[in-house]
Amino acid sequence: MKECVVIDLGGSKTVALAAKSAGDGKLQISGMIRVDSRGMKKGTIVDLDGVARTIDTALRHLANDLGKETIDAAVVTISGAQVEGVTVQGFKPIIPKNRTITSQDVMEVVNHSKAGFLPSERLQVQTVPRGFRVDDGKMVMDPVGLPGSKLEVNSYLITGQGAHVQLFERALTLNHRKVDQFIFGPLASGLGILTADEIAKGAICIDIGATKTDIAVFAGGSLAFACSIPAGGDNVTSDLSQLLNASLEESERLKVAEGQALSNGISERDAIDVQQQGQPGPRPMQRRVLCEIIESRMREIGRIAKLQVEKSGYLKSVPGGVVLTGGGAKLKGIEELFGQIFPELPVRAGEPRLLGGKDAVGMAGALGAAQFILQSQDDLSTISGGESWSDKVRGIWSMISRK
Repeated sequence: MKECVVIDLGGSKTVALAAKSAGDGKLQISGMIRVDSRGMKKGTIVDLDGVARTIDTALRHLANDLGKETIDAAVVTISGAQVEGVTVQGFKPIIPKNRTITSQDVMEVVNHSKAGFLPSERLQVQTVPRGFRVDDGKMVMDPVGLPGSKLEVNSYLITGQGAHVQLFERALTLNHRKVDQFIFGPLASGLGILTADEIAKGAICIDIGATKTDIAVFAGGSLAFACSIPAGGDNVTSDLSQLLNASLEESERLKVAEGQALSNGISERDAIDVQQQGQPGPRPMQRRVLCEIIESRMREIGRIAKLQVEKSGYLKSVPGGVVLTGGGAKLKGIEELFGQIFPELPVRAGEPRLLGGKDAVGMAGALGAAQFILQSQDDLSTISGGESWSDKVRGIWSMISRK
C-alpha cells in the first residue's frame, strides 16, 4: 500500500503526517506528530536553521513512531505572499486527426500551458489542470480516450519567488532529506476540509492560521484562485496584548477562554479578570471590550478575504459557500461574523475528520496534501519522465469523485 509523508509548516505548529489510502475516499493515518514551529512567519522562512530543526525534530519523532530508522523525503506544503497562481491556457493539435487522445497528449498540452508564463525570478511550484476541451466541445475533466483533432487545457499555474521556494527545499536538504513534491497550501487546505459536493458546486476555503490566512476558491470542480493574507490568530493576540496591556501569554489565554468573534449581545455587566503587566493582581474588565478587539481584527481579515475573492471574479461562482478552518475558525461566533461579511453565501466552520470520527483540528493542510498525493489518479508525472518535484503534475478530478 502506497504511503506518503507530509510536512505542513505553520506559524505556530508544524505537522508531520504519514498516511496510506484506506479506500472509499478515506485516509489511514499511520502516524502524526505536532511540534512547535521555529523560524516561520506569515508563510515565510525567517530563520532557516530554526525551520530545519523543526522539520528534523518532527520527522525524527514520526520515524520513531513508525518504527523506521529515518524518513528521507516528504511532501511539503508551501504558501505565503511570495507564492501565487494564474490561469494559463495550452493547445496541442492531435495528429493524425480524430485519433484517440492519450495521457501523453494530456501531459504535452499541460506543458504547453506552462511554457512562456514563468519569469526568470520565479519557480514553478505546482500545476493543476482545471479542464480540457476537445475540438470545440464543452470542457471536460479527463479527455483521455476521446477522439479529436485538437486539445486545449486551462491550468492553474502556481509559482513562487525563487529564493522563497529554494529556502523551503534547503530546510530539508540541510538534514539530508529531499522534497518529494510541493503542494500549494491553500489547495491542500481546501481538499482537506471541503466536501465533494462543495467543490463540485464551487466553494471558498478560508484557513485562518496563526500568522497567515490561506484562501482557496474552487469553481468548475477545480482550483480557480488562491492567495494568502499575512494576518491570522496571532494578530488578534497581539492586538489584545497592546490594547489591554497584558502579556502575550495572558492575551492568548483570554482569547481562547473568553473571546468570541462577535461582540453584539454581550452584556456590559459580563466581567472578566485580566492580569495586566506591572499590576500585582488581576483587574476586572468588561468582556465585551475583549470581544470588540477580537471582532475588529477578525472582521478585517474577513473583509480582505472577500475583497480577494471579488477581485478574482469568482464570488458569484461559489454557491457551495464559505468554509472556515484552522485555529482562528474555533472562535465562538466566527460563522455569524463571516455570514455578515458574505451575506450572499452559506458559511460553516469545521475541521477535517479522521477515521473514527475524531476532529483533526488544524490539520486540513496536512490531510489535504496527503489526499492529493494518495487519492489523485490523475498523476501525469510518469509520462513526463522527470524525477524532480517540479516535473510532477496532478489533477484533482478523480479525487472529487472518490470523496
